[in-house]
Amino acid sequence: MPTPNLGLNEPVIGSQNWGGTMNQNLSIIDTACGLLGPSGPGNPTLGNVLIGNGSAFVSGVLASSNLSNGVTGTGAVVLAASPTLTGTVGLSIVTMTGAITVYNGIATVGKGVPAEYAITDLTGQHASISSAVLYTTTTQGFYRIVWEARVSLTDSGSPPASTLGGSTGFQIGFTAPDSTSVTTPAWWGGGNNGSAPTSASGNTASTWVGGIVNVYAKAASNITYNFGYTGTNMQYSLHIRLEAL
Repeated sequence: MPTPNLGLNEPVIGSQNWGGTMNQNLSIIDTACGLLGPSGPGNPTLGNVLIGNGSAFVSGVLASSNLSNGVTGTGAVVLAASPTLTGTVGLSIVTMTGAITVYNGIATVGKGVPAEYAITDLTGQHASISSAVLYTTTTQGFYRIVWEARVSLTDSGSPPASTLGGSTGFQIGFTAPDSTSVTTPAWWGGGNNGSAPTSASGNTASTWVGGIVNVYAKAASNITYNFGYTGTNMQYSLHIRLEAL
């Protein structure tokens, strides 16, 4: 088979039938001059490459599917072992394994940084809630629950005959590492129109309660929540977030 002339100063002129079947891609790039040699149909374009399609070479830009990470050929782009990213990096959805060991130049411990694993947003509630599953743990450890409840529709009567949180307030149920079932104490958490956080009776539309609960839970166990209610037609919203520490 004749050897094609691909010297930088001697571009390919015309065409040559080499025989056989082409099964390899060929690219010729000169950073100063762009594409060398003919591109088949059309004219060479600066920055393009010659791509073999099985019967001819054509000028074009490699698609992401032509790129390879050297293992799977899926088009994935592999970063250096410790890349430095500057400027603004947009990462809309990121799947990560392992812990973030350094954050803002400071070494972390344990799981690295907190991660939000569960979210609950309820509106228009007009009854108590009992043993609702917030999250099923995958690992043993500390979990932090942040919550707030707020009256959205006041009860009838004067004064309103209702209590946001009822007689139990907000409670978290979980399983300790020794398999003991635990329910945290009743808690309302400061919003009885400025009064002490022991209840939220005589509710108005400005009444709210909330707080933070930390638990140390066993792996593969449910973390649940309760919220009490006393009233007739009072409605409330309840918002909860759970983080793993």
